[in-house]
Amino acid sequence: MSDDDSDGDMVTMQVCAANGCGETSELTFDEDFGEHYCRACLEKVQTVEETGDYDIFLNADDSQVVQLIFRAFDKKRTGRWTFEQFNAFAAATSAGRTSVPQFTSQKEFHTYVLEEYGVACGMYPSAVDPAMLAPDFTPLELRKIYGGYWYNDIDALREDFEQLEEAGIVHSSVLE
Repeated sequence: MSDDDSDGDMVTMQVCAANGCGETSELTFDEDFGEHYCRACLEKVQTVEETGDYDIFLNADDSQVVQLIFRAFDKKRTGRWTFEQFNAFAAATSAGRTSVPQFTSQKEFHTYVLEEYGVACGMYPSAVDPAMLAPDFTPLELRKIYGGYWYNDIDALREDFEQLEEAGIVHSSVLE
């Protein structure tokens, strides 16, 4: 017999199931997901289910990373991506976590973003005629895509950032 007071019992601690959250108090079981969530994360999940705004899952630091990634492919600094820029982004990352087709038009690109990610491109003044509104892919749409991954427990933002940093496309020193 050992002098140890322990009888071999193991204590487990329940932690919020949300990606990146370590909250341990006041957890609520969500039957739809079959997981325990803290109040703040559960409220975010419920808000997303009502509004579809997945970007609420990203914090200020995440937003800076999204901006850095977006600017890396926005060579002309227009604040909007063309299908060619998204093609370059998808080729350099694991965007979509599946194969992403090479787009040949803005319409094809916007349709894919809506169907694949559930993100409608926002309506902005057209580059051709500022009096007309046209759909465009901005950092907000990219935030929503990364928020959607977070919602599904995939840390795509970190994975993509690491890939882009290894390729020399972005540099974490810019964030410091």
